[in-house]
Amino acid sequence: IQKGTNVNITFPALNKQVKGTVKTVGNYINPNNRTFEIEVAIPNADTAIKPNFVAKLEINDYSKEDAMLIPANVIQENSIGETFVYVITDLQGDEGIAIKTQIETGPKYEGMVEVLSGLDPGQIIVQAGALTLKDGAKIKIKETPKA
Repeated sequence: IQKGTNVNITFPALNKQVKGTVKTVGNYINPNNRTFEIEVAIPNADTAIKPNFVAKLEINDYSKEDAMLIPANVIQENSIGETFVYVITDLQGDEGIAIKTQIETGPKYEGMVEVLSGLDPGQIIVQAGALTLKDGAKIKIKETPKA
């Protein structure tokens, strides 16, 4: 979050939403709750917004246009903390081979995880039944979700 970041502001008492921007960002993080202060410029041409109104702020603190996202529930972790998924290779019709593929993950949001490395766009990943798979197992595909 930095000066100029867009903010969506909802005022429940007014049932009103407006867009504002961050004017200042505090330089101190409260060690008790890991928060910091920001000041947001709020347009109020009709003067409907009064002092001390409660507001809900939505701030996008991370975005990446070309991010590759996969469902969090397809990612597994081995005993030393490495994360992996099964990628389907040698696809012939609805049959293929499940290959254990190590990945590096990034931020998580609403059940999805960003993949930083290890997968290429368009690769088919196993979504159901992956917990019982072994590397190199022959599988039959029911649907084809892609990375």
